[in-house]
Amino acid sequence: KTKDAKWWAERFRSQREVITPLVLRDLQLTINQESSDFSKKFIEELGLTYLCKLGQQNPNQAYDRELLKVFKALIDTKVAVQAIINHNDCIYIVADKVSNT
Repeated sequence: KTKDAKWWAERFRSQREVITPLVLRDLQLTINQESSDFSKKFIEELGLTYLCKLGQQNPNQAYDRELLKVFKALIDTKVAVQAIINHNDCIYIVADKVSNT
């Protein structure tokens, strides 16, 4: 069974595990497979915010590349764009990663 958006956001918030690029790849695949409501809910649950903060705390090129793919997958859902704009601190973090990748 696929985990819901709230589960994913909590996974990143709790930091009970090391979040690897492979985990981000799994998230990206989930976003691509789920409805756009999943993406919107993930952002509303602050999942993207937690991911961006983890990326700032642990600079890693592989993580950054996968974070950019997750961000693109979220944008591709179109419904999530307004939710992303409402969390504009994430936009700045992702833009910084683009310029450094």
